[in-house]
Amino acid sequence: TIGVTVTLIYFVIASIAGASELVLNYFFKGIGSIVHFGHYLLVVLPLAFGFYLAFLRLCKEKSPLSLQDVLTPFKDRRYFAAGIYVQLLYTITIFLWSLLLIVPGIIKACAYILAPFIVAENPDITAREALKLSAKMMQGHKMQLFRIVLTTIGWTLISIPFGMIPMFWITPYYMTIYTNFYLTVKEEYQQ
Repeated sequence: TIGVTVTLIYFVIASIAGASELVLNYFFKGIGSIVHFGHYLLVVLPLAFGFYLAFLRLCKEKSPLSLQDVLTPFKDRRYFAAGIYVQLLYTITIFLWSLLLIVPGIIKACAYILAPFIVAENPDITAREALKLSAKMMQGHKMQLFRIVLTTIGWTLISIPFGMIPMFWITPYYMTIYTNFYLTVKEEYQQ
């Protein structure tokens, strides 16, 4: 239930960014996009990174999921900055690879998917180092990840006719799957 609550809070806060852009652009052309980007950068990305922190704690320590863990980036500057940098670099890198063709973008997205988890465990590592380490760790695991993604896409598609409301329950499930995937790959990589 706390997973649903945390997911609901995240979706509401992320939706505010989109709504504020529409409203501000209606009254002041162009300002809404700037406010939206600022909100996304300074609120949505750190909050999303908080999910990585919270679910790592849940899966590693078997401690209950808490809103405090999700809000950690707002209390600790290291996590705040690291979370923003790694997610921005990940997004920009995937976008640039996707300009070549969709397939290279998908391959790089799979290779770098562990980067936020790596930074969540090591906030002092640079985003670039996290992407490189993620690519090394994912060697031989991309097909396994692809199967996981196919499963999660199926659940997402099923939730569409219901107004995406089931995503409040599905998102914590996804995060648990991806976190456990990261922990398994990390353990194999360290052996």
